[in-house]
Amino acid sequence: MTLPAQPDLPELDLDRELAAERTHLAESRAALRRMRGRAEALFDAGSEVAGDPYGAEVLGRTLSRRVAELADDPNTPLFFGRLDIEDVDYHIGRRHVTDDAGEPMVLDWRAPLSRSFYRATVRDPQGVSTRRRFGFVKGELTSFEDEHLDRGEELGTKSRILTAEIERPRVGPMRDIVATIQPEQDELVRAELEDSICVQGAPGTGKTAVGLHRAAYLLYLHRERLRRSGVLIVGPNTAFLSYISAVLPALGEVDVQQSTIDELIARAPVRATDSEAATLLKHDARMAQVLARALWSRLGKPTEPIMVSDGSYRWRIDPEPLRRIVDEARREGLPYAVGRERVRARVVGLLQRQSEYRTGNSPSEGWLRRMSKVAPVTMFLDAVWPAVTPESLVVDLLTDPSVAAGILTDEEQDALRWVKPPKTPKSAKFSAADLILLDEAAGLLEREPSLGHIVVDEAQDLSPMQARAIARRSEHGSITLLGPRTGKGLDVGQPPAAGALGERARGGLPAPRRRPRDRAGRFTVRGRCRDAGRGDRGARARGFGRGHRGRRRGGAAAGASRGRPHRSRDSRRRRRRGAGHGGARHSRQGPGVRPCHRGRARGHRGGRAARAEPPVCGPDPRRLPPFRPAREAAPAPARHSSGLIQRDHSSWGW
Repeated sequence: MTLPAQPDLPELDLDRELAAERTHLAESRAALRRMRGRAEALFDAGSEVAGDPYGAEVLGRTLSRRVAELADDPNTPLFFGRLDIEDVDYHIGRRHVTDDAGEPMVLDWRAPLSRSFYRATVRDPQGVSTRRRFGFVKGELTSFEDEHLDRGEELGTKSRILTAEIERPRVGPMRDIVATIQPEQDELVRAELEDSICVQGAPGTGKTAVGLHRAAYLLYLHRERLRRSGVLIVGPNTAFLSYISAVLPALGEVDVQQSTIDELIARAPVRATDSEAATLLKHDARMAQVLARALWSRLGKPTEPIMVSDGSYRWRIDPEPLRRIVDEARREGLPYAVGRERVRARVVGLLQRQSEYRTGNSPSEGWLRRMSKVAPVTMFLDAVWPAVTPESLVVDLLTDPSVAAGILTDEEQDALRWVKPPKTPKSAKFSAADLILLDEAAGLLEREPSLGHIVVDEAQDLSPMQARAIARRSEHGSITLLGPRTGKGLDVGQPPAAGALGERARGGLPAPRRRPRDRAGRFTVRGRCRDAGRGDRGARARGFGRGHRGRRRGGAAAGASRGRPHRSRDSRRRRRRGAGHGGARHSRQGPGVRPCHRGRARGHRGGRAARAEPPVCGPDPRRLPPFRPAREAAPAPARHSSGLIQRDHSSWGW
């Protein structure tokens, strides 16, 4: 049925307008079917136009995703509003629809022009003369309602169509709210990707809908970036995820992950149970400190030189340069496994430099790989930086928790200790609470891939260790936290006293601190957002990859004021190719090489021209100069450093 005739339009004109809008809806659905048909045709012919199997696979996945995005639900309205701007009509809908000529028939609700549909008012019409809302019943257009902003008419919450849509009974899966988004909600939905926000409100106030629509908006605005890094929806249980699973596909977004926190950290099957005291303790934030101490206490100090033979020569590295390599890698704050490989690369770099100065040739890649796996190098690594797995670290801790002395009490250590330890880490039976320890241990060993955006619903139910697990997966991304309204804000990592984890699991996450090597990726939500951790530049950026060979980068301290040793023409040419024109100059004299007698080259400024004396260079078996690693630039700033926006939903009329 139609709404009553408006004062400025006769009944006949209203019927004509309604018929015209129904015609436009039918034409838009037909255009969407043609768009999907063209995508399906391209998908069928993809294997014939692709140049190779890899290209065919990538093209097939892209086109199949496009076909899924263009699916049409006849019970869902294709558009829900219209804007009249400068005598041009723009229909606003759930996805972008074009005709055969490429002209838009329906604008996506996330497009910049569509913002005016939600935010235009009489005071700020934003160029809109008329805003029209449509009423639907099972996908059929039944009514419309106009707001003439240029005449000072604005219905707001008095709109009958808007009120009917908001008060429609909730039956079945969760629906989208694109037709009823309010200006305050739209502000949160369209927040920048770099902003981490917290949305609070009582149950049923639309927090979850805002979080899901924000994910859809960010996917529209940063599609390629988020398609590479990913978007994750974290829900309290699988039933809840099933309830909200239809919202994003209805908006044309099918490439979003959904997971519970237990599924996110599932690294091993659950085959054991814990006592209540042990469960509370394993979810305590102090366990992160205990695991870090248990891991880094395994490091040792080199006390003996290592001798390495490549079949032609024997190379020696004294304990002092080895200690310096281990200390430098430890101070860089890298993940444990990355630090171990960094030490290996630098030891091989020392061997490479000795080989270059002994033989005059650059070793091959095969020689470098062979040197990294020879027994002396491997034994040295196992002694000073032993290999560790998450399972072995957790099993050792639960078998002997004495490493937690000073952090946990004796009673807590007894509660943590396994009554019957397993013989090997592979035979260990882990409980559900042990999985969070395994995830923390894995984060200490290697950095988790960072997701572009994470939406966390019912965030107040997370324990401190679960909050850390989510934060590790958003080191360079942003987070949307959804939770109930409280007097002090949303306390992530602080479950209520009556909850499953109880009062003992309180403590939350530490306050944000600006430390360049904080790899935990922590965050709090008491009005601020944690900065992302810094990235790692890798061994090559510090001069230990092939083509750099330990060269320092920039600054007068790198040896620019020192004299240069005599080199052959080929040696100088290799140096120019490796260093470019911007690096600082320094002596190339490597370990175990006797200093050269340098002469002054012809044309050198600051002295009389003289003929250079022939060099007297060669290996010096008496000493090995201390190794000085290349200098490293300051860590790059974090991608975002924004305040956490908190909004209260309880007054939105849901």
